[in-house]
Amino acid sequence: MTVHESVSNFTNVPEPIFLGFVSKLQSLTSEKDSIVGKIRALKKSAKADGIDLKAAEKALKIAALMDEEARAEHNTTLAYMKFLRLPIGSQLSFLDGNDDDISEMSEKQRQTKWFDDGWACSARGGNRVDCPHDPTSDAGQAWQDGYQANQRHILEGIRHFDEKPEETPAEQTQVSAEEQPPAPPAEPKKRGRPAKEKASIFTLVSERSQPVPPEPPMAA
Repeated sequence: MTVHESVSNFTNVPEPIFLGFVSKLQSLTSEKDSIVGKIRALKKSAKADGIDLKAAEKALKIAALMDEEARAEHNTTLAYMKFLRLPIGSQLSFLDGNDDDISEMSEKQRQTKWFDDGWACSARGGNRVDCPHDPTSDAGQAWQDGYQANQRHILEGIRHFDEKPEETPAEQTQVSAEEQPPAPPAEPKKRGRPAKEKASIFTLVSERSQPVPPEPPMAA
């Protein structure tokens, strides 16, 4: 009788399917651990370059949103900060410009907007084919210029990190002091003399005092 036959009352999953799943899971888990180590090393290197990781994560979170969502979230955050009387100044708007008022812009402003749109698409991980304008138009050309300019900056930054020496596996897996959990508080020292140890109420039979046997009676 096979193992599967002996457990057939408990599961209908074939043994090869389960073993294949375990093997794939172990392989992917190993890859994940390697990627996590590389991400940790990259963040450590970026922090050494002066990048504020928390601020960068906030910016990336907003960048992942659509323009309207990003505008609404940012403006709401600014309003809450204003309620708390934080020193943010009087400006409470963000990304106010849109395509509806482009006709009111000067030629220089339009070129700048199209350039910035292409730049933003590249910075957010978009593709050149995402250009919403005719490639032969002025808007399309400015958009492509912005996209290419951002691509050059990205490549320059990638080379910067690629040229740095790679950390050893031990360094990648080493948890920084900031990531380590705080040490438990030390127990307060007790004052006064240490308490004497109480004698155990249990005593080995061999340690008990043996009773003295009675003297034999004297012969008459």
